[in-house]
Amino acid sequence: MKTGTKAKVRRSLVENGAPPEWNVRVMTVDDFYSYCDRDGIVVSEKPLGQFGLYMLRDGRPEIHLHELLSGADWLFVGFHELAHHWLSTMRIQFFQGRDMEPEYEADAVAACAMIPRPLLACCQPSEIAELYGYSPNLINLRREIFDRWQI
Repeated sequence: MKTGTKAKVRRSLVENGAPPEWNVRVMTVDDFYSYCDRDGIVVSEKPLGQFGLYMLRDGRPEIHLHELLSGADWLFVGFHELAHHWLSTMRIQFFQGRDMEPEYEADAVAACAMIPRPLLACCQPSEIAELYGYSPNLINLRREIFDRWQI
């Protein structure tokens, strides 16, 4: 990642109307739906060939989540797709592959929404897993994001 990417991510989120509580408190399913309602995003669950999809249809934002997702996986994918909306600079975008910068930024937004910096600072990974039912992979990703970007 280029120098300044962490500031770019946060600045882009704020400029595009992300909630001020992002990376401050643990966000929930209710928060996800509230932000989607606020931004006029249609959310649906259906069979997909991937976990989630963000798209614009006739100028209206849509988030589609795989119908078999549940719990923390559903929330992570939901916030990941919402991050594409918050970080979007182009009218049409198709994101595939985990190595692309927009995908990593969306993962960072989702991980910080679910495991904000204060939680990461005060709790051991095992405590976070026990309290919230988060997978070791999610917790490791969040630690990696902190180590890389200091957010």
